[in-house]
Amino acid sequence: MKLFGDIRLRFVLIIGLLIITLFVTAPTILAAGLFQEGVIPAGQVVANDLYLNAPSIQIQGELEGMLVAIGDEIIIDSTAKLQNDALLIGRTVTIKDGAVIAGNMIVTAQNVEFSTHIARNLLIVSATLDLPENAFVGQNLFFSGYHIKMQPGSQVANNIYAAAYQAIFSGKIERNLYLLSTALHWDGKVAGDAYLQIDPGQANEDAIRFWKPYLMRFQIPDPLSQPFTISDRAEIGGQIRYSGPFNSEQAFSDFDKSAPAVQGSDPSGSDGNPTRAGENPTMRRMVRMLRLLLNLFFTTIITLWFFPVFTKNSAVQVAARPVQAAGIGLISLITIPIGLLLLISLLIASAFLFGLFTLGGLGRSLIALVLLVMLWVTVFFGILVMYVSKFIVSFWLGRRILSRFIDHPRPADLSAGILGVTLFVLASAIPYIGWVISFGVTIIGLGAMWYVTQTQKWLPFLKWKT
Repeated sequence: MKLFGDIRLRFVLIIGLLIITLFVTAPTILAAGLFQEGVIPAGQVVANDLYLNAPSIQIQGELEGMLVAIGDEIIIDSTAKLQNDALLIGRTVTIKDGAVIAGNMIVTAQNVEFSTHIARNLLIVSATLDLPENAFVGQNLFFSGYHIKMQPGSQVANNIYAAAYQAIFSGKIERNLYLLSTALHWDGKVAGDAYLQIDPGQANEDAIRFWKPYLMRFQIPDPLSQPFTISDRAEIGGQIRYSGPFNSEQAFSDFDKSAPAVQGSDPSGSDGNPTRAGENPTMRRMVRMLRLLLNLFFTTIITLWFFPVFTKNSAVQVAARPVQAAGIGLISLITIPIGLLLLISLLIASAFLFGLFTLGGLGRSLIALVLLVMLWVTVFFGILVMYVSKFIVSFWLGRRILSRFIDHPRPADLSAGILGVTLFVLASAIPYIGWVISFGVTIIGLGAMWYVTQTQKWLPFLKWKT
């Protein structure tokens, strides 16, 4: 254990020296000295890169260098001029009409309202994004979050790439739309092609109903009443490539007869009312159950094949200390995603702050490599949460049941896994309480896996005293 302690000490010293070196060699950055209150007044011109960290940040002047702003409320006023790229991290971010954004903009926030023109790309990770009528994106819009809304008059010059719980598109997209969502209202215009994957089966109405009062505190709007609504005012210049549970002829029947067909369907005329492509809630629940069952079956086979010892040890921890495992799992579920997001944001901010991009191809390659590693870590944790944690508890349950009916102290692992997974899927489909069962199983499974990592010699960096 002392060996690992020495290695960690050396690692910390190396990182500390690296940070000191970056501070010494980095280009001059105008930070909190002159603008520690977070306000850049109108008429003020800042020639260098700028880093701001204040509760309330308001940009009214002109910035010629890069901007990194971290605060609770960030406002880019109508008189502001940002001549370079910007990274904004805050609770609420408002970019007012009239502001000049000449570079790319990356925003991580709870709520974002973008009301002006941006010359290049806009990347948003937030709970909500609102694009009012004057909003214009000169190149591409990337969005990941709960709710995105393009109001009439808003425009994106190239493509939109969006992954959202629900989307409202009433503006104009000059090229293509790429959308992954559980609900869509569309009455705008797409000049190119539309690639739509609308899957209401991913939505959990019971959980949304429970969390609704809390979501309102984050200014998150109500879920769309219809999962798939396409108005007769919607226009498409190219083709629609659609994937989802709805019948394409029904879903797109209100387009003009002159509009391109949807994967060979024959759009009919419209009576002036929007199409509401509905779905039987029972069928939706059945589809969600079947999808989860197949995913967990696949997880059962892969996990028992490659990690049989880890699986069995985790099941032992489920039986030994379920309450403690649930507590650790809950903490992990809350802190790890936030930590990963903060690490990614800190990495991007550090790239601006330390001038790594000015190193040329080496700096950009280094940043890209680290971001790729963080992305894989995020995907791996997501798989653990969505599938592996549920399988661990299901496997323990299956073994427990089989040991009572089969006269054998160690029943077949695959049979136990399949039985437990089947019972879990059925329990998670119970109205109103199924999501609670699923959540409880998830955090217990996460905690059990964490306890196992504390006893494995091949993961020393995950160990700490409890």
